[in-house]
Amino acid sequence: LEITSITPEAISLGEESIITAYLTGNIDGSSAGIEGQYIHFESLLPSEDISSDEDQNFGIMSPQYVKTDQNGLAQSTFSPQNQTGYAKIRAKIEEEDLSAETYVQVFSGDAISLELLIPSNNELMVTGGGGNETVTITAEIKDGFGNYVNEDYAVVFTIPCPFPIDGSCPVGDGDFTNDIMLNGTPS
Repeated sequence: LEITSITPEAISLGEESIITAYLTGNIDGSSAGIEGQYIHFESLLPSEDISSDEDQNFGIMSPQYVKTDQNGLAQSTFSPQNQTGYAKIRAKIEEEDLSAETYVQVFSGDAISLELLIPSNNELMVTGGGGNETVTITAEIKDGFGNYVNEDYAVVFTIPCPFPIDGSCPVGDGDFTNDIMLNGTPS
């Protein structure tokens, strides 16, 4: 038993991969595909150290049990649901203790949320004031399922002028609609 193809090998959330397994054996002295055997397809978390109490499934396989055709081939569709990372795909024939494994990489979906993490030390002093003059601001960009996105995004932080102010703003363009950007687009 072997997994002969994964199409495609890397997918994003909302996409699917077709897994093809091939069962061969000696028939009348020559190697050939074996027809009519059920192959059980599983999609699992890749870690081997998961406790037996935890759910080991990663997405779903549909169908889970597939009978081999006249060429010894069986196909099942992998759908990641809302998980990202690597999924271990296993095809097995339980009665014969045969199995084959491979991996599918699942990337996150589109970015839909930006979360600013509140710094633990967020009190600032003006330069020369004797305290912290800088603070690190962290932004997390996630997809609709709470997974970190795989794409690079530029997050631009600006400090707008206080409003109303006397005179012109010392820096900035006075247009507050473009002060928060997501991947270069005002939000």
